[in-house]
Amino acid sequence: MERELNQLDKKSYLNDMAISPSRKEEMLREIKKSKNSPFNLYKRTAAGLTGVAGFLIFIVFTAGFLQDSPLNQFSQSEKQTLNTIHFNKQYQSLIGLPKKAIIRGRSTLPEGTVLFVKVYESKKFDKTIEIEKAIINADGSYSVLLDREIPERDYYLTLELLPHKQNKEVKEMIGDHGINLKYSTWIDGLVDYYHEGELFNGIRMYGKIYANDEWTEGQKTWLEDDLENLE
Repeated sequence: MERELNQLDKKSYLNDMAISPSRKEEMLREIKKSKNSPFNLYKRTAAGLTGVAGFLIFIVFTAGFLQDSPLNQFSQSEKQTLNTIHFNKQYQSLIGLPKKAIIRGRSTLPEGTVLFVKVYESKKFDKTIEIEKAIINADGSYSVLLDREIPERDYYLTLELLPHKQNKEVKEMIGDHGINLKYSTWIDGLVDYYHEGELFNGIRMYGKIYANDEWTEGQKTWLEDDLENLE
């Protein structure tokens, strides 16, 4: 006990006070008793319980946030619809011919979905020289034939799905503003765009038609969902 009091005495602010040794020893004993009192034990226990309660509140709040996330707002049938929408870049190809180019592919988009193919002079995508439509067939396939005005030069193109350009049946599957595309895990090339002040979720992919020379004859490449991947 005396050794413990001496240790406590070394750390105590009482060393700096002008108090008689006997009074100081008595005060140190009182301090030690107060540290081990039931009241202090209660305070430490209460502090621990408060920390546990705070952690549980955090868990409940987080679970509620996840439960209220946009994806969980879909019904089971709507979630099934999301899982059936596939539009993957590895199934969208570009074929180069001597004076033409073909864009073709397949997806699970509904029949009648309209895709827009725009051809540009350069990678800046600032001057459109040709616009064509590709219509999704009943089996999910599509194809469109493009002209090569000057076969000896490179051209760039985009393939786009714009929800505001679709018919009622297509909108029922992809969502009026393409919201189902946004939450599908099988969509490549997802983009946001505005039309008449409203936000839409669409699809845009990129391709390059290589100059028709001895190195690129018979070109067959895939469309890219990132412009930076084009050479």
